[in-house]
Amino acid sequence: MSEDRADVVGTAGTDFTLTISSGEINSATLEAGQTSRDLTVAGGGRAVIVTDLPSGDSFVSMAMIWTPGDTDATVDVENVTKGDAHAADPKPVIDLGDNPGTVDLFGKGA
Repeated sequence: MSEDRADVVGTAGTDFTLTISSGEINSATLEAGQTSRDLTVAGGGRAVIVTDLPSGDSFVSMAMIWTPGDTDATVDVENVTKGDAHAADPKPVIDLGDNPGTVDLFGKGA
């Protein structure tokens, strides 16, 4: 993957929150190369807190719960507390029923 194909791009080391517009996140992990770490789910199951964005390619894997009435989930970036991060334009979408839901990340710099 490259920066121009990532769902979210930021500077390495950035802290931010990923949000979804539909569905519920049961649990989430950040996967980078051969390593993974658990992430905090917040916002009533509609947000994941990402800390210390790795340099290069990584992704967030989210165990999703879909219920009747849910729709495709639009992904956004909020609450950037350190560094810089933004969602792609147009914003990425997790298709209704996808489980896990994934969001591709790219960290610029070292």
